[in-house]
Amino acid sequence: EHIAAPLHKVTNKTKHHRHEFKWGPDQQHSFDEFKRILTTSPLFLEYPDSSTPFVLTTDASGIGIGGILRQYTPSGTKINSFKSRVLDDTERKYDTIEQEALAIFWCISELRSYIGDSDFI
Repeated sequence: EHIAAPLHKVTNKTKHHRHEFKWGPDQQHSFDEFKRILTTSPLFLEYPDSSTPFVLTTDASGIGIGGILRQYTPSGTKINSFKSRVLDDTERKYDTIEQEALAIFWCISELRSYIGDSDFI
């Protein structure tokens, strides 16, 4: 979330908050860091294996929430999906435990098409 925040500042427009598009050093650094991360393994997404339980790892910060859905198989870790978003003004005021709970709830909701009624941790 910390890496994406400068990019969200210039691209995240809402009905009530209009942000002028300004590309500065923070946005360039964020973009370069994303590029580095996305071109370094193990970031390749893989199809789910229906015989293996899912592992959902979530996190929250004062800026955003996110999660990774993966599976541990005999051939190694399979990453199925990444999810993240910035917190709105109200959510930023939540206590840490509430932000963590929101991350879990939001990721489960967003990843329902993967998880379905499967077992997950």
